[in-house]
Amino acid sequence: MGVLLASYFRHIRGEEEGFPWVFLSPLGWLAGACSRARNFSYDHGLSISREMPVPVISVGNITHGGTNKTPFVEMLARMFIDAGLRPGIVMRGYGRKEK
Repeated sequence: MGVLLASYFRHIRGEEEGFPWVFLSPLGWLAGACSRARNFSYDHGLSISREMPVPVISVGNITHGGTNKTPFVEMLARMFIDAGLRPGIVMRGYGRKEK
């Protein structure tokens, strides 16, 4: 286990305080507040979602990279093609830049 990860586990168990958690915790609170504000806006009609004319499947999210979403999407698309469907894949431009 990496040193930083081990330190994180000690921190969440309350066994360790200080750097880097003293700097990262406020960022976590801010991210949580932003998420709650976004959810509130949808829950109370301040933001609206749109219904698409075709079924949509969303895979993953932008906060977790390197979790094999691309191979999963490829497998899913092949399954749809094998079932006689014509899937479309929309990529939002996140991820690493190929060399």
